[in-house]
Amino acid sequence: MENFTDYVFMVVSRNYGFAVSDADFMKFQDTVFEQDKWIIETQKPELLLLDLQMELNDKADLLSVAYRRWL
Repeated sequence: MENFTDYVFMVVSRNYGFAVSDADFMKFQDTVFEQDKWIIETQKPELLLLDLQMELNDKADLLSVAYRRWL
């Protein structure tokens, strides 16, 4: 099976820092993604609380709730 991250694309825009080159912005974004990579790859979905009644969810939790329903 191929790595699903081979197919993830993201649109990033900015409305500031016009004096900074696109390459510098992309380097910064790559640094942030690399720092997040360890956290994402070490997640244990089997430890997630799947009973949504056991906690209070807000609109900001929409993606998390959808993911846990999918699980």
